Amino acid sequence: MVRFSEELHAENREIWQRSKDHPFVQQLVDGSLDKEAFRYYLLQDHYYLTHYVKVIALGIAYADDYSAMMGLSQSLASLEVSELAMREKFYSHVGIEAVDLDGDTTFGVGAKRVETMQTHGIGYTFSACITAEIAIRTAKAFITSAISQSMGIGHVQPDETLGAQKLELKTR
Repeated sequence: MVRFSEELHAENREIWQRSKDHPFVQQLVDGSLDKEAFRYYLLQDHYYLTHYVKVIALGIAYADDYSAMMGLSQSLASLEVSELAMREKFYSHVGIEAVDLDGDTTFGVGAKRVETMQTHGIGYTFSACITAEIAIRTAKAFITSAISQSMGIGHVQPDETLGAQKLELKTR
């Protein structure tokens, strides 16, 4: 049986490849990315990852079975060891201090609790919804920034536009 993520990757192979070939990604890989751009990337990535940790934690809290809780717990532990710790090693090299990492934007989710035994998979669904909300906010910030900086999106290829000008995304 093919996993859902494998299906998505196969259906979007061209987009995936364009993302991998983007100048920002290539410069990040080969070490030629501008220091300030790298700093900004680390700040944005920290913002995303710290909220992703919360999503996983909520998934654990609302998971309806032990195996789901353990799977999400392993994801959380792996995230700390691989993603967060690795990035923190770069902070001092680009002048990021603890005060830079404090976010000032929060959002809450509230609803009346529904008593039911039919909640299998709801933790994963809830996590995906919150991640989608963060992605939507980031996309909106990108579009707003592109419009306000008169980047001419719609008249040139987006990857040419991004390579030509530095974006100032503000999601906070």
